[in-house]
Amino acid sequence: GLKNGSFIHMDGWTETFNGQKITVPPGVEITVHVGELRSFAELEKGGQGADDIRTVATEYKQSLTQQLGQFYVTGNGPYLKKMNRGNDVAAWEGWEFFVRA
Repeated sequence: GLKNGSFIHMDGWTETFNGQKITVPPGVEITVHVGELRSFAELEKGGQGADDIRTVATEYKQSLTQQLGQFYVTGNGPYLKKMNRGNDVAAWEGWEFFVRA
């Protein structure tokens, strides 16, 4: 399956995050990073408890934005995927954030 990639959506779209509508304009590049599968129990055991999913996401966000002169985060929080339109019963948890620069 897909692990990492950058995509440019030429039409743009609107997304709702925590009840707030976020408009993604045309031509924006979206980067997707999927790390190795790790359980929350495994994350909680790591580096004095500091390697939880929020910390991993924060460190990743910092590495993405360190070269940007100015940016803002429009969404930042946990994401729970469950079911889909094809009635897939698979579920997973992750972290999502929207950064505009």
